[in-house]
Amino acid sequence: MISVEARTFADALKRVKPALPRVPTNPVLNGVRVDVAGDRMTVTATDLDLTIETTVPCSGDGLSVVVKPTFLTEFAGRASGVLALELVDGELVVESAGASIAQRVLPTSEWPRFERILGEPVVLKPAVLDAIRKVVHAASVAVDEKRALLKCVAFDGTTVVACDSYRLAAFDTGEELPEAFVPASLWRAVDVDEPVTMTSDGHRARFDAGATAWSMRLIPGPYVAWRQLLPVDPPHSIVVDRAALLDALETVRPMALTAKEKPTVRLDADEDGALKVSCARQDIGLVEHRLACGSDQPVTLGFDVKFLADLLTAAESDEVALAYLDPLKPAVVVEDDLTLLLMPVRIPS
Repeated sequence: MISVEARTFADALKRVKPALPRVPTNPVLNGVRVDVAGDRMTVTATDLDLTIETTVPCSGDGLSVVVKPTFLTEFAGRASGVLALELVDGELVVESAGASIAQRVLPTSEWPRFERILGEPVVLKPAVLDAIRKVVHAASVAVDEKRALLKCVAFDGTTVVACDSYRLAAFDTGEELPEAFVPASLWRAVDVDEPVTMTSDGHRARFDAGATAWSMRLIPGPYVAWRQLLPVDPPHSIVVDRAALLDALETVRPMALTAKEKPTVRLDADEDGALKVSCARQDIGLVEHRLACGSDQPVTLGFDVKFLADLLTAAESDEVALAYLDPLKPAVVVEDDLTLLLMPVRIPS
């Protein structure tokens, strides 16, 4: 019988959840693997690309099972004190204070095996992780394998960068980084504020922090020539309070998201210091939000409402300067080491 703190076990199951596949190619991948050796329990999930494993303290005899986590996570999260785990007639029985749950286990023989990742370890400091969090929103979420590099965060010299067909985010960390193209899904799962040790063999990479490790298949390069996408000294700009513009986007977002195509928001700025943020649907109506701004010329700009909100969220200044060459060219925000670019959306006449 295995004993483990209920909250500790529930947290471990939640931590590996991002590695569970949406559409598993093998039924065993629907489950998490629980291995007990000595006084340590290792909980693992994988979708064959991303693997997450975390280790927690426990006591008891050895155990190795694969079990679907949905009901088990809920049970452990509601329990208090210590859980007792035991394998009985092909079922994992978990008990706590008079309550119990029994789940059928999946065959451990079908669990995938991964070779150990060997390479020179590199420590990624918290500042580098913060930089990655600033840019990861710009990585594509599309599943087109022909454009797999656009689903990555790239390490390019001292810069971490992500881009898809509509936006780009780059942060110069000031530290030389090993060249790697790491799928953004891994970084969205890494939720720690401590240094992370990266080990890579050029094909796969492993990231260790505390009791948790994330492993991922790397995407082969080369990366896109992203620096060529940046406009050089765009002459025009709209300067606006960042929080106020985010609030305006929340006003128009519900109507924008009803669009069958792109959820477009319209920005109309004038030289008198007024900015109108709006969305119009011919079959519904109009919603708008007015606020103050600074603009060197009257201009109308159109953007994807979600992408613009992501850009503003990644920025840090109280005021942002949305610089542009003309309304049909990319707009860019530059803040010290952070560069954010967003492609415009053509506004219907």
